[in-house]
Amino acid sequence: MPADPDDLGARLVRQADSDRRALERELHEGAQQELVAIAVQLQLAMKDLDEGDGRVRPQLEQVADEVRRAAVQLQRLARQIYPPLAGVGGLTAAVRSAAAALGVRATIDVDLPSELREELLVTVYFCSVAAFQDASRVAVSVRHDERELAVEISGDGSCDRAAAMRDRVEALGGTLSVRATGLSVAIPWS
Repeated sequence: MPADPDDLGARLVRQADSDRRALERELHEGAQQELVAIAVQLQLAMKDLDEGDGRVRPQLEQVADEVRRAAVQLQRLARQIYPPLAGVGGLTAAVRSAAAALGVRATIDVDLPSELREELLVTVYFCSVAAFQDASRVAVSVRHDERELAVEISGDGSCDRAAAMRDRVEALGGTLSVRATGLSVAIPWS
């Protein structure tokens, strides 16, 4: 039976997603941009130092490198909080990017209906990422029929962390089954 969009569980999932999206935007547009601006200012200062005291330059270079690393970490954190689903490639690109960031070889095959509620996309993304945690290779397949999404994720890692997605999936009226080599998710979408 499809989940009622006005159901309390579905509303809670939508609200949590909205909160995550706002936090991701704040990290990306706030702290990350400030770190990038600091790195640029440090590079300009290093250029000015080329004519002066050479002992300060290595210290500034180290600070600039640390700021760049912090900006990369913030970007990774922001994507863990809320995935970049709206960009080019949508869910497929977001899942592929997450796999690459974790060093996981992934085969991704996604067939989605054109009109799919965002909380369903986010749920599929987080189930996939949770399954990637201890894996070196995975296969993600997302299919749909007129009533539900079917997600199959298999690989060589443990899916213990993916089991934590069970409450989210069930709040949307779906089911999540964990196997030794993967997991299956079914979620009503229409």
